[in-house]
Amino acid sequence: MKTTKLLFIDNRVDKNGNQWKIEISLDDDCKNGHQDFSLTGTCWEGGKSRIDRNMKFGGACGDTIVKLFPEYEIFERLHICDFNGSPMYPIENAIYHAKRNGKESLQNYLRLTELETETLMQYLDEKLAFRFHLENMGVVARWKEEANEAIQKLEELTGNEFENVSIKSHYTPLTEEEHKEYKEKQLQGYFDADAIQERKERALEDEKNKIIETLKLDAQKKIDSINTELNIKLAIIEAGFSLDNFIYYNHSNEGVFNWVDYKDKITQEQLDGLLNKIDKSKLPENIVFKLKK
Repeated sequence: MKTTKLLFIDNRVDKNGNQWKIEISLDDDCKNGHQDFSLTGTCWEGGKSRIDRNMKFGGACGDTIVKLFPEYEIFERLHICDFNGSPMYPIENAIYHAKRNGKESLQNYLRLTELETETLMQYLDEKLAFRFHLENMGVVARWKEEANEAIQKLEELTGNEFENVSIKSHYTPLTEEEHKEYKEKQLQGYFDADAIQERKERALEDEKNKIIETLKLDAQKKIDSINTELNIKLAIIEAGFSLDNFIYYNHSNEGVFNWVDYKDKITQEQLDGLLNKIDKSKLPENIVFKLKK
């Protein structure tokens, strides 16, 4: 029977007597537009009822499953990969992990040989070249072969035939235009090691300068804010008024008198007198003076 969801459930007992429920599937239960592989399991203590209290662990424990039942290794390899065998976000995730954890994480995530890994490590900052070599070395094609093998095995286990209704994949192959762009840049030496290093250093320098400029702008804003408040307070003092119960709110550009109850307060008449005497040239534009209600 043709089906868009292949699901195989295997109830087993391992060499230690523990009870297992192993689930292998290929489906789009997440409604992402692509059918994905999954290998999960639940393990209960041997000789006991299969209830939560006796459960040892469960979930995406494929690494443990394949140690006990190696015939399911291909499904662990393809866990959360799509029907084409592509890992989730193969470019973005692979580059992210490689930059932070080194080439071993890249090799494991994309299921690469050592030589393929060494090649791709050169292009962590060049996604176009990274994708080109991923395809050119046959990695993407190998993913598809692995997926086809797993689909065939899962069909044999379930007795059903897989119907592919996916409308997209985790990996999008290079277009003709992108192939052309790569070839042109390659001929120009754009992807030479020295050129890549130069762009990397330039990007680091640009980022450094951007941070420096941001720090300077932030510092200048603070300086301007301090000077603004200083000029306001100097103008109030020079007009003969006390700052003992005054506060300036720079976010709203308001000068507020009587802002605490336990200190001496001024009247509205005194505030009007201040507004008549104060040197307005020292004040920021549109400042508002008021009494706290």
